[in-house]
Amino acid sequence: MPSYNHFRQYCGLPIVNFNSPPADMLQGAWNVLRNTYGNPADIDLFSGGLHELPANGGISGATFQCIKRFQFYRLKYGDRYFVTHGNQDGSFNPAQLNALMNRRLSDVICQNSINRYAQKNVFYAPNPNNPQVACTDPSRNMNLNLFLP
Repeated sequence: MPSYNHFRQYCGLPIVNFNSPPADMLQGAWNVLRNTYGNPADIDLFSGGLHELPANGGISGATFQCIKRFQFYRLKYGDRYFVTHGNQDGSFNPAQLNALMNRRLSDVICQNSINRYAQKNVFYAPNPNNPQVACTDPSRNMNLNLFLP
């Protein structure tokens, strides 16, 4: 697997060196990496990524957020049957698509797990703008009759 610096470069983030810690990492965390690896090019992705401070109110740092963003992009545009791709056999009608587009990953998690609460946007930590909502909240339900023949 490519190194931490390789992914930082791929994501348009500054490459790290041992002279100073990256802006998105605490000095103590940087010291751990510096004392563990002989060369910044040897820092593995997982170790480096876990030491980053959460970015933009998220749970992971900028490097892992970048990787997740690219992965979701590839999943969407590499799948010709992706939910929003229309005008082909099996595409959803406008009412079905509207119902699906109003779903959140947190709704799916609630309906398929033992969780009792989930924040609206599961990609961000809970906060006053992203509160936890009960999994039993009626807003999490979808009208499945739209999908009947």
